[in-house]
Amino acid sequence: MTGHLFVDAKTTGIRSDLHDVWEIAIIDDRGHEYAWQVAPDLTHADQRTLEAGRFHSRHFTATDGDAPPGGALVTAHRLEALVGGYVFVETAAREAADLLNGAEGSYSDLTNHGRPDRFLAPWLRRHGQEWHGRGHSDLLSLGWSLLIPSCPEMARTSPCSYGRGISRSFGVEPEHYARYTALGTCRWLRALWEAMSPSLREA
Repeated sequence: MTGHLFVDAKTTGIRSDLHDVWEIAIIDDRGHEYAWQVAPDLTHADQRTLEAGRFHSRHFTATDGDAPPGGALVTAHRLEALVGGYVFVETAAREAADLLNGAEGSYSDLTNHGRPDRFLAPWLRRHGQEWHGRGHSDLLSLGWSLLIPSCPEMARTSPCSYGRGISRSFGVEPEHYARYTALGTCRWLRALWEAMSPSLREA
């Protein structure tokens, strides 16, 4: 079992009953990075959401000159290092499920789509896997609760109202991370977790 994971997914919209996952990233507490892009169903895609994640300039189906072998059954694997080539989507789902189920818990940024398991759990099930999580937390909400004793006025709002401010309060500049990518968001989350750790131990 590993410690905590940092998880993010980019999707074709904000409704888990209608939209699909197209990019997944996970970083473990030792800094090992995993990222996959999968071929999504674009039938009901929300173009504003796709543009926010830069789908049309980053997704392998939009940027590769040649279609990947196997069509929709394959996924680009660990793109941040441009290694690994293509693997079957079932392989990616198994790897992601193994990571998620082998961790003590996981963290994400819930400000955009809510818990990533809303999208990842159905995607895993479609490919024969389950996410049996041991707890999932919103890291910004955790930081918000740590800051309230010294900034009580924050209690009258929500963590979403202070998202970037919460990060900067712990000395982590969110603009230094490519948060429009799943992996960039995970790198920011891990940096924020490390900055928050002393306060968490005191809490």
